[in-house]
Amino acid sequence: GSIYLDAYPVTIEQLEQRMAQYKAANPALPVVFKGDAESPYGKVMLVLDTLKRLDITEVGLVTKRAM
Repeated sequence: GSIYLDAYPVTIEQLEQRMAQYKAANPALPVVFKGDAESPYGKVMLVLDTLKRLDITEVGLVTKRAM
């Protein structure tokens, strides 16, 4: 249930603030989003909603191949 940005734990508020700064510096900011299998769906949606609110549309989702 934790959120990390560049391997550092952040709150959703800190994530939003930092992503807004990155977006201001690079309007075409690409983001790669990775969640593990134990990630609560609500937390995933919270992060995706935050990115959407900041108009960050270049979002890639990292997945792990099923065995």
